[in-house]
Amino acid sequence: MVLRVPDDGQLDELAQVAADGVVPAGAVYFPQPWASGTPRESARRVVQNHWWARGDWREDNWRLLLAVFYDGQVIGQQNLSASDLFVTREARTGFWLGRRFQGRGFGTQMSAAALYLAFDFLVAQRVMSTAFADNAASPRSSATSQTVYGASP
Repeated sequence: MVLRVPDDGQLDELAQVAADGVVPAGAVYFPQPWASGTPRESARRVVQNHWWARGDWREDNWRLLLAVFYDGQVIGQQNLSASDLFVTREARTGFWLGRRFQGRGFGTQMSAAALYLAFDFLVAQRVMSTAFADNAASPRSSATSQTVYGASP
Protein backbone atom coordinates (compact mmCIF):
# COMPACT_ATOMS: atom_id res chain seq x y z
CA MET A 1 0.00 0.00 0.00
CA VAL A 2 1.25 3.49 -0.92
CA LEU A 3 -0.21 6.84 0.15
CA ARG A 4 0.77 9.98 -1.77
CA VAL A 5 -0.46 13.29 -3.06
CA PRO A 6 -1.97 12.41 -6.42
CA ASP A 7 -0.86 14.03 -9.65
CA ASP A 8 -3.60 15.08 -12.07
CA GLY A 9 -3.85 11.67 -13.74
CA GLN A 10 -4.05 9.89 -10.39
CA LEU A 11 -6.60 12.43 -9.21
CA ASP A 12 -8.74 11.47 -12.21
CA GLU A 13 -8.41 7.80 -11.17
CA LEU A 14 -9.41 8.71 -7.60
CA ALA A 15 -12.42 10.61 -8.90
CA GLN A 16 -13.46 7.53 -10.88
CA VAL A 17 -13.23 5.37 -7.76
CA ALA A 18 -15.57 7.84 -6.02
CA ALA A 19 -17.91 7.84 -9.03
CA ASP A 20 -18.05 4.04 -8.94
CA GLY A 21 -19.40 4.26 -5.39
CA VAL A 22 -18.18 4.72 -1.84
CA VAL A 23 -21.33 4.25 0.26
CA PRO A 24 -24.45 2.12 -0.19
CA ALA A 25 -27.24 3.85 -2.10
CA GLY A 26 -29.08 6.28 0.16
CA ALA A 27 -26.49 6.15 2.96
CA VAL A 28 -24.86 9.33 4.23
CA TYR A 29 -21.50 8.69 5.90
CA PHE A 30 -19.77 11.97 5.13
CA PRO A 31 -20.77 15.55 5.97
CA GLN A 32 -19.59 16.70 2.53
CA PRO A 33 -22.03 16.33 -0.37
CA TRP A 34 -19.53 14.65 -2.72
CA ALA A 35 -20.44 11.09 -1.72
CA SER A 36 -24.19 11.43 -2.19
CA GLY A 37 -24.39 12.95 -5.67
CA THR A 38 -24.58 11.33 -9.05
CA PRO A 39 -21.40 9.53 -10.16
CA ARG A 40 -20.43 12.55 -12.27
CA GLU A 41 -21.06 14.96 -9.37
CA SER A 42 -19.08 12.77 -6.96
CA ALA A 43 -16.10 12.64 -9.30
CA ARG A 44 -16.14 16.39 -9.90
CA ARG A 45 -16.45 17.17 -6.20
CA VAL A 46 -13.50 14.93 -5.27
CA VAL A 47 -11.31 16.78 -7.77
CA GLN A 48 -12.57 20.18 -6.56
CA ASN A 49 -11.93 19.19 -2.95
CA HIS A 50 -8.31 18.35 -3.76
CA TRP A 51 -7.83 21.62 -5.64
CA TRP A 52 -9.39 23.55 -2.76
CA ALA A 53 -7.20 21.82 -0.14
CA ARG A 54 -4.06 22.55 -2.16
CA GLY A 55 -5.00 26.17 -2.79
CA ASP A 56 -6.05 26.88 0.81
CA TRP A 57 -2.96 25.33 2.45
CA ARG A 58 -1.52 27.40 5.30
CA GLU A 59 1.05 26.47 7.93
CA ASP A 60 -1.51 26.97 10.70
CA ASN A 61 -4.44 25.27 8.94
CA TRP A 62 -3.99 22.49 6.39
CA ARG A 63 -5.57 19.37 4.92
CA LEU A 64 -3.39 16.70 3.37
CA LEU A 65 -5.47 14.61 0.96
CA LEU A 66 -3.62 11.47 -0.08
CA ALA A 67 -4.60 8.98 -2.74
CA VAL A 68 -4.20 5.39 -1.59
CA PHE A 69 -2.74 2.84 -3.99
CA TYR A 70 -2.75 -0.94 -3.69
CA ASP A 71 -0.79 -2.91 -6.28
CA GLY A 72 -0.54 0.32 -8.29
CA GLN A 73 -4.32 0.86 -8.37
CA VAL A 74 -6.07 3.81 -6.69
CA ILE A 75 -8.46 2.44 -4.07
CA GLY A 76 -9.40 5.44 -1.92
CA GLN A 77 -8.28 8.49 0.00
CA GLN A 78 -6.65 9.11 3.39
CA ASN A 79 -6.87 12.57 4.95
CA LEU A 80 -4.74 14.15 7.64
CA SER A 81 -5.42 17.72 8.74
CA ALA A 82 -4.63 20.15 11.52
CA SER A 83 -5.32 23.64 12.78
CA ASP A 84 -2.52 25.21 14.80
CA LEU A 85 -0.70 21.86 15.04
CA PHE A 86 2.34 23.38 16.76
CA VAL A 87 0.07 24.85 19.45
CA THR A 88 -2.56 22.14 19.91
CA ARG A 89 -0.44 19.10 18.97
CA GLU A 90 -3.69 17.67 17.62
CA ALA A 91 -4.47 16.39 14.12
CA ARG A 92 -7.57 14.87 12.52
CA THR A 93 -7.82 11.95 10.19
CA GLY A 94 -10.40 10.40 7.94
CA PHE A 95 -10.56 8.12 4.95
CA TRP A 96 -12.78 6.62 2.34
CA LEU A 97 -12.50 3.56 0.14
CA GLY A 98 -14.21 2.64 -3.09
CA ARG A 99 -16.97 0.12 -2.33
CA ARG A 100 -15.29 -2.64 -4.27
CA PHE A 101 -12.23 -2.35 -1.97
CA GLN A 102 -14.09 -2.32 1.33
CA GLY A 103 -14.05 -5.15 3.84
CA ARG A 104 -10.47 -6.21 3.10
CA GLY A 105 -8.56 -4.40 5.87
CA PHE A 106 -7.39 -1.49 3.74
CA GLY A 107 -9.04 1.11 6.00
CA THR A 108 -7.09 -0.18 8.97
CA GLN A 109 -3.80 -0.01 7.07
CA MET A 110 -4.55 3.48 5.77
CA SER A 111 -5.44 4.79 9.23
CA ALA A 112 -2.32 3.23 10.74
CA ALA A 113 -0.19 4.97 8.09
CA ALA A 114 -1.81 8.31 8.93
CA LEU A 115 -1.08 7.75 12.64
CA TYR A 116 2.53 6.91 11.82
CA LEU A 117 2.89 10.14 9.84
CA ALA A 118 1.18 12.26 12.51
CA PHE A 119 3.03 10.87 15.53
CA ASP A 120 6.43 9.91 14.12
CA PHE A 121 7.04 12.69 11.59
CA LEU A 122 4.85 15.56 12.75
CA VAL A 123 4.44 16.94 16.26
CA ALA A 124 0.99 15.43 16.96
CA GLN A 125 0.35 14.09 20.43
CA ARG A 126 -3.31 13.33 19.74
CA VAL A 127 -5.16 12.37 16.56
CA MET A 128 -8.95 12.54 16.34
CA SER A 129 -11.11 10.50 14.01
CA THR A 130 -14.88 10.64 13.59
CA ALA A 131 -17.42 8.34 12.00
CA PHE A 132 -21.16 8.21 11.52
CA ALA A 133 -22.95 5.87 13.91
CA ASP A 134 -24.46 3.82 11.07
CA ASN A 135 -21.04 3.17 9.52
CA ALA A 136 -19.87 0.38 11.84
CA ALA A 137 -16.77 -0.48 9.80
CA SER A 138 -15.14 2.95 10.10
CA PRO A 139 -14.73 3.12 13.88
CA ARG A 140 -13.59 -0.52 13.86
CA SER A 141 -10.89 0.37 11.32
CA SER A 142 -9.81 3.37 13.39
CA ALA A 143 -9.61 1.35 16.61
CA THR A 144 -7.74 -1.50 14.94
CA SER A 145 -5.33 0.93 13.28
CA GLN A 146 -4.32 2.16 16.73
CA THR A 147 -3.32 -1.39 17.62
CA VAL A 148 -1.50 -1.84 14.30
CA TYR A 149 0.34 1.47 14.73
CA GLY A 150 1.18 0.74 18.37
CA ALA A 151 2.69 -2.62 17.39
CA SER A 152 5.04 -1.06 14.84
CA PRO A 153 8.65 -0.20 15.78
